[in-house]
Amino acid sequence: MPKSKEELYKGLSDAVLNMEEEETVILANEVIVEKYDAYEAIDRGLAHGMERAGELFEKEEYFVPELLICSDAMYAGLDVLKPHLKADEQGEKRKASF
Repeated sequence: MPKSKEELYKGLSDAVLNMEEEETVILANEVIVEKYDAYEAIDRGLAHGMERAGELFEKEEYFVPELLICSDAMYAGLDVLKPHLKADEQGEKRKASF
């Protein structure tokens, strides 16, 4: 059964936070298959996971190596989603907030 948009975005966020590169790619591909918005998946999924990792870094629960592995997972998801970014009504591509 397909996952809801919110479940996929949370899954992307969790996969990035948990340094699960393969899971991030699987979920990013599900976003494409389900025809959900790639920008929204990047912003509410991948970027959100990195924000959470940054918070753990500030609390000294994550350190630089963990952040780097989280970013590897995020970039793996970006590689899948980036080609599917849509132009907005003015013809300009939206940019993620990270």
